[in-house]
Amino acid sequence: MEAEACWEWTREILMITNPQVIVTLGRIALAYLAKRCGIQKQVGSTKIVDLAGKALHVPDRKFHIYPCFSPVFVGRNEREWLPIYRSHFEFLAMSLPSWTKENP
Repeated sequence: MEAEACWEWTREILMITNPQVIVTLGRIALAYLAKRCGIQKQVGSTKIVDLAGKALHVPDRKFHIYPCFSPVFVGRNEREWLPIYRSHFEFLAMSLPSWTKENP
């Protein structure tokens, strides 16, 4: 699996950059990151349509995971999913300032 093969590099990048928000594109990316961050129970087998656009806080890592649809998923039925996809990114843009605010 590609994610497993690249995890060491990904982990290193996360340690160096110390992100406050990670946007995952698609269910597979979300499931893998959730497993690695210890929140797999929070994600479980929930469908991406129920998780996309809702931030998940990772307390041990002090960041948020923001699940989004895969662009391929959206492209298969643009008429239905593209407006929702756009609204998720609009919400993300509005929410970033409060999510990335320094805690005293």
